[in-house]
Amino acid sequence: MSLSLELILRGEVKKLLDHFASVMKIQTVFFSADGAILQRGRDLSNCRYCRLVQENLGGPDVCFALDRSRQREAEAVRRPVCYHCHAGLREVMDPVFADGKNAGFIGFGQFRTEKKPPRLTDDPTLQARLDREFMKRPYFSEDELNDLLGLFAMLMDYIVARELVVWRGDRVWEQVRATIESSLDRPLKLSEVARRAGRSES
Repeated sequence: MSLSLELILRGEVKKLLDHFASVMKIQTVFFSADGAILQRGRDLSNCRYCRLVQENLGGPDVCFALDRSRQREAEAVRRPVCYHCHAGLREVMDPVFADGKNAGFIGFGQFRTEKKPPRLTDDPTLQARLDREFMKRPYFSEDELNDLLGLFAMLMDYIVARELVVWRGDRVWEQVRATIESSLDRPLKLSEVARRAGRSES
């Protein structure tokens, strides 16, 4: 039985993402399990540096492909993955598990841990523009990055512990309905329905 893993983001999650993005001056994004963007912190679009790279050195498909590959990696190891994007900024992808299943991902990034911009083009005018925008991104030392990751982990624990991430629709009902629909040609016992839904008969 396949159940929809699409997330409903409660208002408190949006507030948390907004505050985190604002204080850290970074981008935060909540993705569904299949990689679709559900919510951006403060509804911010990509930073000017990222837009400049996408407009001149490769479209958003390159970014989406990298995000998706890191999402799969994070899901496999069941913990955050920190990486450089193709434009040289740092990103973090963290899987969210609910009821033991991957419910989606929270990503944050568009910050730098390097003091010098990467060389991305042989065009001196474009490289100069990229350099200026890169240096405007928030900078974190390695120690500060570790603190940022620790703070983010606590935020994730809070979101999961408070059950601020829920499945679309009632998951138990979806399991019961799917069990009944798949068994219309035979007698069905309450014990079987309960077992498939992961609940007691009562």
